[in-house]
Amino acid sequence: MKMRILSIVLVLICVFTMGSFAAPASVSVGDYGSTGYITVTNPNKNYSTTYSKSITVSGYAAADSTVYVYVYEDGEYKPYYQNGEALSVSVGASGLFVVPLNLSNGRNMFLLRAEVGDQYQNTTFEVNVLSSSMFSMIGRLQTLTLSLR
Repeated sequence: MKMRILSIVLVLICVFTMGSFAAPASVSVGDYGSTGYITVTNPNKNYSTTYSKSITVSGYAAADSTVYVYVYEDGEYKPYYQNGEALSVSVGASGLFVVPLNLSNGRNMFLLRAEVGDQYQNTTFEVNVLSSSMFSMIGRLQTLTLSLR
């Protein structure tokens, strides 16, 4: 009887631990995977500049895929944590996804990874956050230039 219970427990452990394909702990620069799984529509360029401390990334991905967010650190992309958890979103039948991201001053480099089973596609983009003090400094320089004329 004990052997039967032990066998059932071992089978259940095997079934539940082999059930899902997890995103990697890091992604190398230049690893793009396959094509046709994800398209980012906002931001609409691979590089953008803003004064805002947040951005809403959106687009579409393969139905029933998962989109994982990575941030560039120490020469590779590592999972992006928000509220203590690695950020990912499940994509439904519509294929649409929306991901709000917090930004820090300076260069913010992100990678989005769409996974469907064991297939994936990675796409990258960069958002440069300018300091608001820089914006006010530019305004003062323009005012000074106009007053000198």
